[in-house]
Amino acid sequence: MPDPDERSDTARKLAELYAQAEHERQSISAIVQSAFTLAERVRNLETYVQQREIRQAREEERDIVLNDKLTQIIADIRGIKKFGSAIQWTVLTSFILAFVAFVFRGGLT
Repeated sequence: MPDPDERSDTARKLAELYAQAEHERQSISAIVQSAFTLAERVRNLETYVQQREIRQAREEERDIVLNDKLTQIIADIRGIKKFGSAIQWTVLTSFILAFVAFVFRGGLT
């Protein structure tokens, strides 16, 4: 039969082992929880990056369309300016020809 001191020493060592095991279990549990938290953060970041890339692609496409429309508007304005300039020259030429015709008919005597 084991000695009582030997039993208490064994019980003390066993209690220490249980305490260390509990401490290790808590540490592992904390590490696993931290890993789950990091994995969730990575998933959230990946989702954000995907959404941002989609949004950026949409904005780029919108900018291309707006640029095309702006180019067309500028071309239309230039056409209107040319047409307006042609009308101005036509009216001015008409006034000059009317004045010349007036002078030739003897209007400034």
